[in-house]
Amino acid sequence: MPPWSNAKPLIFFVAPPKRKENSQQEQGRRSVQTWAERQDWLVRTRRTVDTRVLEGENSGRILELIEPLDANDLYQVIHRHPTAVIQIGDPAIRLNPSAAVTMRNTKKLQRFVRYKAFWLPLGRVDSNFDPKVFLEGFSSWMNSTDCAGERDARCMPLHVISPNHDWSDLHIDTGITEFEKVHGRATKRTDEDGRQWNTPNALHGREKTTVAGVDLRAGFHWDVVSSNDASSLHTSSEVWKFARNSYCNVYPDASVRRGQSAGKSAKLVWQAERPATTQKSGSKNRTAKRPRRR
Repeated sequence: MPPWSNAKPLIFFVAPPKRKENSQQEQGRRSVQTWAERQDWLVRTRRTVDTRVLEGENSGRILELIEPLDANDLYQVIHRHPTAVIQIGDPAIRLNPSAAVTMRNTKKLQRFVRYKAFWLPLGRVDSNFDPKVFLEGFSSWMNSTDCAGERDARCMPLHVISPNHDWSDLHIDTGITEFEKVHGRATKRTDEDGRQWNTPNALHGREKTTVAGVDLRAGFHWDVVSSNDASSLHTSSEVWKFARNSYCNVYPDASVRRGQSAGKSAKLVWQAERPATTQKSGSKNRTAKRPRRR
């Protein structure tokens, strides 16, 4: 069975506010959308919000940030559909969505979706622009498998386990070796705060996720356990607080589930809400379903 055989391809645009999208960018985006819809693909568009850096040497700089819930939606959907993430501008996400906006607290979109989706920047668009040619790499990616299975570090939500690193070479031996020096091997991994990411004996949930064309077992996750002092775990839209010897379940799509056994569970202490003024476009687009919480 070929990879992604049961899911429609998805084009996910991350674009600046309408007032900042120039006519060429809009033309290119609409051209790709029209072509994709003719192939019966799904299309989704989310717009960034101009946000000022509040601290550090870049204080006052304006960043194009993806709203936390939009970032979460994106990360969820790329585990369920073969997705081309097309960026216009220079978007980023917040690593800790509850904290002040600083350069250290952001991650570029390309790094955020690496190994889980096909990333494309929409640059200069002229009269010769051809959406089919533009998406040729994505078409090839959909027919390949770029993951070795559940023990592969590329399955992991890297912005959660290793937010301060840029792992660009986990497809080659030297990159894998370096990752294992920092985080350990698949059977005994730790994150940057020293929490253990253990492969569980029992799987929780009936939903399957897919990473780069490889289907993972339904309910596959890690038991994330804190044996040290209190710490916090951040996804793109939530903050979880760990006490000593507490734990939770973390899934490849960065969904977090409270601990269900007699052990002490980590606690959800912050959750993003959708701002009333958040700009969206493409409301008439056919969209992929948002996954339900496990």
